[in-house]
Amino acid sequence: MQTQIYTAQVNVPSVEDFSAKYKQYGPLAQGPANFLFNVLVSPQSFVRAECATLLGRPAIDGPAEMAYQVVANQNDMKWNDNLKRFCGAVVCCLMEANGYLKTGEKKSVRHHAFSKGEFYRPVPQ
Repeated sequence: MQTQIYTAQVNVPSVEDFSAKYKQYGPLAQGPANFLFNVLVSPQSFVRAECATLLGRPAIDGPAEMAYQVVANQNDMKWNDNLKRFCGAVVCCLMEANGYLKTGEKKSVRHHAFSKGEFYRPVPQ
């Protein structure tokens, strides 16, 4: 058996990029939820979101557990509906930065902390 290394280039939006697009979540991303923002815009999160997308699931399905656990493991912030929407906005920004478009279709997410999520498709070339 031979081991090979796979690498992928991921465009990681800055907090300023995100805040310009999602003004309602800018203060959250720049302040108390910055830790969550950084987890969700990581290359690891994108790979998970892309895999979920390629498997026909909402993109948030991929990094949902990562997001939920990082919030659960700290004491300053509690999981709530606003954080769920924030996560969806961050994943949207990440997917669009990496060549995906919203489809307008939403379905239920398999993770218990989320209800529904957006589907994405690659930008036609």
